[in-house]
Amino acid sequence: MSAKKLIRNPLWATLLATLVAAVVSYLVFVPNSEAAPAADGKYSPYIINGEPVPNGKYPFMSFLEITFTDGSDADNKPDPFICGGSLIDADSVLTAAHCVTPETPGQRLLDLKVTVGPTVLPSNQGQVRSVKRVFIHPNNNGFAYDAAVLKLSRPVSGI
Repeated sequence: MSAKKLIRNPLWATLLATLVAAVVSYLVFVPNSEAAPAADGKYSPYIINGEPVPNGKYPFMSFLEITFTDGSDADNKPDPFICGGSLIDADSVLTAAHCVTPETPGQRLLDLKVTVGPTVLPSNQGQVRSVKRVFIHPNNNGFAYDAAVLKLSRPVSGI
């Protein structure tokens, strides 16, 4: 089909434009399935082509180390798991409610440590705080309204 006929026939022009738009959208928006190597040489399926962040660029970012009891013994302290958060004022961090909610009956929150402003983990960067109170959104059901505010033991300074 010649270019003149293609331009005169709007159906073909529309189909061709749609096909080109679909191919471009696929190439732009569908992520590459290859994982980028991490600093330790291992591959991560979650961060692709990440770039190092300069120290202090995102001082409001928070690193949470959370430990729950297993429900059988309050002294049994399993390995903590981690979550992220964001400093929303000098003594409050916003995070996901599922980070601070036990997964199984009988568990309870045993320890919650917040480090505000770290760039490299693990390191001595950031300001470490304990949490004196946890506020979970009243409509949280495990999926919707997945928000919690952590009231820190003392304010973070300089951020």
